[in-house]
Amino acid sequence: MMASIAGYTVTHINTITTIFTPEPTCFTPSNLWLQTTGCSTYYPPFPTGKPTDTWIQSLDCPYTVLGPRQNGDARDASCYQYNAFTAPGTVYSDCPQSMTAAASDTTTFGNGIKLVQTTCCPAGAYQFYAPSGKPDTSTTVIKGRTWSMVMNTDSLCKASSVPQLEGKNLTITKSTSPTVATTTAAWDGGALFATPHYIQKFLYEGPSTTSTCFGGACADSINPLVSTPTPTSAPTDSYVPPPVHPVTQFTPAPSCLSKSNLWLVSSRCHLVEPKDVMTRSLPWLRCTIPRAGDPDTGYNTECYQGVSQHTDRTVGPDSTTTFYSACPVGYTAAHSSIHYPYDEGMLDEYGPTKIYDATHKAVVCCPTQYPFEYNDGDAWESTTVHDDKTHTVQFHRMPNCRATNVWGLANRDVVMTLTGEDDMMLPDRGALPRRVGGNQFVLNQQAPSPTEPPRLTTTRWDVVEKTLWAQAQYYSYVVFHETYTCYENCDQYFTYSYHNTDPNHTPTGPPRTVRT
Repeated sequence: MMASIAGYTVTHINTITTIFTPEPTCFTPSNLWLQTTGCSTYYPPFPTGKPTDTWIQSLDCPYTVLGPRQNGDARDASCYQYNAFTAPGTVYSDCPQSMTAAASDTTTFGNGIKLVQTTCCPAGAYQFYAPSGKPDTSTTVIKGRTWSMVMNTDSLCKASSVPQLEGKNLTITKSTSPTVATTTAAWDGGALFATPHYIQKFLYEGPSTTSTCFGGACADSINPLVSTPTPTSAPTDSYVPPPVHPVTQFTPAPSCLSKSNLWLVSSRCHLVEPKDVMTRSLPWLRCTIPRAGDPDTGYNTECYQGVSQHTDRTVGPDSTTTFYSACPVGYTAAHSSIHYPYDEGMLDEYGPTKIYDATHKAVVCCPTQYPFEYNDGDAWESTTVHDDKTHTVQFHRMPNCRATNVWGLANRDVVMTLTGEDDMMLPDRGALPRRVGGNQFVLNQQAPSPTEPPRLTTTRWDVVEKTLWAQAQYYSYVVFHETYTCYENCDQYFTYSYHNTDPNHTPTGPPRTVRT
């Protein structure tokens, strides 16, 4: 297995377990560096109860870091694990010297395998916290105008308050190669950042013991303590029934599909014209989409299947894997696609040179409480009128379920919860409120405590003009010879047992053609 740790792809053999020791000067309080990161213009969603545009515009914004760049010269790189001097086969079992554990996350892979990943941040003079997954805000001046920005610092350790630096003039390093370059500036009272280190510990649970493996070369699918039969070819002179996969159907909580569970989401958008990037998203532009169902699709396990890892399966407390074989309760298939994953010679328009009776089917499911249809494509265009001129607006990251002509809401005063598409990713937003029925709300426990109550708006639903959106749910499988539905290890079955066909089955599908 290969894994990316602290910016490096690790393929070392797990032979030397140790604790990393950075150079003594790497994280001393005075070793401050100036770096830049991608940032975006930003308008807070619904600052006064009205929707305000959130537009992403690529720029570079400066921020201050404790410790040098990872991609600097060899001396700078020696501050970080898995650098150019790391002996082959080295793995790390605990946070580096001068760093401390700031967070720990556990991932269950099934088959008795768990990954415990520890996030390490510098210890000492500054109080760093683990990466929050939320970008930070700042301001910048472009063409004489001050813009609010969000910076892509969500993967860094952060010290929000640094009283030790208040009122001080600081010498900050910009680079050390080919020569040392520094700048002197008064501390601006902002946050201080640092690059985290990660410790990966895999736990393999057996019938009576547990094994541990550190680093990115550990297997996440094969448990050495659980006997796994070596794949063998099915016999050629008799039929062997294929394995049976445990399947289930996901059932959302009743409140998830309530017809009153409606949201007005401030979405990413821009004007298709003009092309000048700094005028494509002016402050008057209002970009919102009405959504049915909680827009917090990344964490709400009550409403969405498989949000933590896979969308096609669930892993129980006993590590038993069960596969989703149908749309969730309250959903229906809105779109399906098939392809033939094992056919040969599919690289041109004339078709395959060799075909196999193995069909992969993927299904997109949409809620049934409104007349949703499949929406193909990430972007969507609409129009808006400003100063008597009609503009074309393009929205981004649109859901896969879309409903037009929603007569069930026609001419009704509809109550919707206001939220921003990126609210869960923005600083100081607090928890995203989730409707549980009527006007009652609970809070997503993945987020911090809320800083404000849910914000509601009432709008008259124009059945001709308005479009309603919703998050799709998905499942897929491979069917061999019209008789065996495969949910996992399908490539292995194809390799070893494709010839295993039921002699009593008569094919019903139309014959496929082969290019000669």
